[in-house]
Amino acid sequence: MGDTLIVAYTEKDSCGIFIPDRKSPEKAPLELISGWPKNHAEGSHRYPAGPYNFASAPSGSGLFASLSCSRNAMVIELSAPGSKAVSGLRGATDTTTTTDKPGSLYAVIASRPVREDIISTLRRKASR
Repeated sequence: MGDTLIVAYTEKDSCGIFIPDRKSPEKAPLELISGWPKNHAEGSHRYPAGPYNFASAPSGSGLFASLSCSRNAMVIELSAPGSKAVSGLRGATDTTTTTDKPGSLYAVIASRPVREDIISTLRRKASR
């Protein structure tokens, strides 16, 4: 999103995102980490390929991020003032916006069929 760098990663049995403040490097980065649900009964089933655990936090620069994490996918929602176009995507990632949350961007990281299912779910929920 514009000047925002987002690094998404997995580590052992968790996933996370790291978002440094590129305008003020002395500020602490926004970092979210969420463990994978331990079994099918734990976590949420808000997206396909779940269950998901969830983490969210605001940054000091007006950015808000949430992370939904499963063994099969990551869904990142970002809201930032003055959001701009996305560039520099790498890996198994797609982005989308929805009509119900202007100014929010979703990044979906998963295999292509799972990404397509999750994006369809996001758009379907937004149209209700």
